[in-house]
Amino acid sequence: MASILVSFLGGKSVSSRVERYNPTENRWDLLNPINIPRFFGHLFSVHSSLFLVGGATVDADGNVVCVDSIEKFSLSTGQWTIICTMQNPRSEFGACVMNDRIYIFGGYNWNLNQRSCNVEYFDTDTNTWSSLTRLEQPLTGLAACTLTLYHRACERECGFCVQNGLSHDLYKA
Repeated sequence: MASILVSFLGGKSVSSRVERYNPTENRWDLLNPINIPRFFGHLFSVHSSLFLVGGATVDADGNVVCVDSIEKFSLSTGQWTIICTMQNPRSEFGACVMNDRIYIFGGYNWNLNQRSCNVEYFDTDTNTWSSLTRLEQPLTGLAACTLTLYHRACERECGFCVQNGLSHDLYKA
């Protein structure tokens, strides 16, 4: 299995540029650009596909506005395609992937000039959004990740759980 690093270049400037790092040759190569230039978006790898979600851009009047689209990169064609829109457009959100779903938390809605409490997931198999319980307070600039807990590993008494006073039934608090 080959691994590559793909960088969506946004940051503080609006960009449609996408680069791929080739570790074998220690160099960066340009990929085809995304459809809607943006910054503060999030790029995810699910199976063999890339998904670019949300972010912000600058409209014709110079205003910062949310990008509400999700773009998917096709490895076979090398092209980005807009596959759907976000229920609650935003940027600067926390996000992670679990079970083929992209979860997003909080963030900032530039169109409304407000932070978000929304929590949603995007199902990459059906290209649909579902809402979850909202955050207690609006948050931006979040970091998130997934942690896989292997139940079988803790069915027996393990040193880590004993030292930290954890239950071996990982599905209960």
